[in-house]
Amino acid sequence: MNGIKLKEIRKELGKTQTELADSLGVAMRTVQNWEKEINKIPNTVEQVLLSMTGKSTDKVYYKDDEFTTMVINKLFDSATFKKKLLDYIKENAINIGEEEAIKYEAYLIDFIKEQERSKKKV
Repeated sequence: MNGIKLKEIRKELGKTQTELADSLGVAMRTVQNWEKEINKIPNTVEQVLLSMTGKSTDKVYYKDDEFTTMVINKLFDSATFKKKLLDYIKENAINIGEEEAIKYEAYLIDFIKEQERSKKKV
């Protein structure tokens, strides 16, 4: 589980960072660091969070199926989505670390270029 998933689950549960921290018996700063991916989320915490939502790791977070692939392909067909994703990476460089943001941005740009080359071949 990454910080984005943690934040989604927290919001789904209708909890603030402080409330989630209290529920898990950790400091609010710990939850903040997990969401910013400064610290890794322990597997035991991940299981507790997923059980709080009634979800399992198999079904919800790690399954790569045809529908997921179709959604990803549709999103990357959208120039608006690509731009927003690149903008998001740039805007959040402080949170994810400038070096990581540069890697993500380079990877995404390469991915987009490869996708466009593949479309031209078809």
